[in-house]
Amino acid sequence: MKAKKKVNKAKNRAFPSSILKGKNGQEYASMGMELRDYFAGQAIIGILPGKDVHCEVHRSASAAISYKVADAMMKQRNIKQ
Repeated sequence: MKAKKKVNKAKNRAFPSSILKGKNGQEYASMGMELRDYFAGQAIIGILPGKDVHCEVHRSASAAISYKVADAMMKQRNIKQ
C-alpha cells in the first residue's frame, strides 16, 4: 500500500495573503483561492472564445474541459524537473 503524500495546502493556493481587512475593519486570514480553480479559470479564457456561451451543452463541456486542463497543469507542476 502506498503512503499518502502530504500536500502543502498553502503551496496549492493562488494569491495567498496572511491578513486582510474586512469592510468593518476587522482583520481575517485568507488562504487565497485553490490553484486548481485558478488554472481552470485561465484555461476557460482560451476555450470560450468562439463558443456559443448561451448553449448549456457548450458551457458544461467548456467547464469540464477547463478542469481537465487544470488537472494536467497540477500534475505537471508536481513533476520534478
